Amino acid sequence: MFYRPIRILCLRAAQRFDKWEYPFRALEEILNNALSHRDYWSSADTHLSIYDNRIEVWNPGELPKSLTPAMLKRKHLSIPRNRFLAERLYYIKYIEHWGRGTNRVVDAMRDEKLSDPIFEELSGGLNVTLLGPGKAFGKAIDDQKLHKLDLNDRQKKAIEFIELHGEISRKQYVDLARISVRQANRDLTDLIDKKVIVSIGSGRSLKYKWSE
Repeated sequence: MFYRPIRILCLRAAQRFDKWEYPFRALEEILNNALSHRDYWSSADTHLSIYDNRIEVWNPGELPKSLTPAMLKRKHLSIPRNRFLAERLYYIKYIEHWGRGTNRVVDAMRDEKLSDPIFEELSGGLNVTLLGPGKAFGKAIDDQKLHKLDLNDRQKKAIEFIELHGEISRKQYVDLARISVRQANRDLTDLIDKKVIVSIGSGRSLKYKWSE
């Protein structure tokens, strides 16, 4: 099983970029529902599994017979398994509207252009799967970061080259951007100052790669 943080922090260029990979509201609602609707007579644990492309929450206790997984994506009545606990969560504002929790999850995922959550009964419990953005998330982080660093188009080409090949030389950058050696030195020095890249070696063996 492969785990990674729900929130990714990008520290490159001495700046911090925070972006939630999954909508916070969706995660909050799923965990609140797990707390208030689980079968506390069961000895099974609530399982939170974080994979590289999805999050799954399994909770002991099947849905009431009057509800089906498909109904959770549309308007439905609230049938709390633990009414006392649900009321307390409502009073402390953990639950805003009874019967709207799963709808809020659907809305939050759609607002972020992500797939609808998957609700399914599994092994005597309810399993909820949130599908993440995958590789698109990493690209969004990089795009946001590069935008804030105010890099020119030539420097962005150098970054793309490093991402593909692992490093770039000054001559390769000159040929790639079709600029003078003097301009290449200014661009590469600016990237070093912004802590995007570091220089390795010297003379003809001088290379540039990502800053750690």
